[in-house]
Amino acid sequence: DIAQKADKKRQSIARYCWEQQLVPSAKIAEAASRHFGLPLFDLQAFDFNQAPLHILNEKILRQYQILPLFQSDKTLSIALADPAKIHEIEGLKFQIGLKIEPILVDFELLKNYLEKALGQLENQLLNIQENEFDQLDHLDISSGDDINDDSYLNAVNNKDGIDEAPVGRFGNKVLLE
Repeated sequence: DIAQKADKKRQSIARYCWEQQLVPSAKIAEAASRHFGLPLFDLQAFDFNQAPLHILNEKILRQYQILPLFQSDKTLSIALADPAKIHEIEGLKFQIGLKIEPILVDFELLKNYLEKALGQLENQLLNIQENEFDQLDHLDISSGDDINDDSYLNAVNNKDGIDEAPVGRFGNKVLLE
């Protein structure tokens, strides 16, 4: 009965049981770990500041409902709660160039940590954008009023001895006319 309902919603049994609150998420993780032979990890013991979030973008985190935990050499360990996603995430190894090691975690904890990770990624993006704008503050942008300046016209018309390529002379001529 549960399998049919999950199938109708196009969900795995694990996700269906979690969303319908039929079984506590910790119990689902334990059972899935035993059934699939995958390691089980307690996200509450995880130092979130050590997560290599830079490896996966926001779209991938949301789409696959995964969280990068550790990176060593050519392996990325990722947290996932739904073991049905294991085959889907295998394709990531080609996108990121790392072997993927799935680690099962509690649905509820993953949801909370994923929201935190996405918030952190958003803040990093905002900080990068602010820093880029700060770097532009020192630029001297003129209004273009000095375009009739003789030194500019001499440079464009090549009267000061600069040997320009024909394409450059043509472009400058078009701009002046």
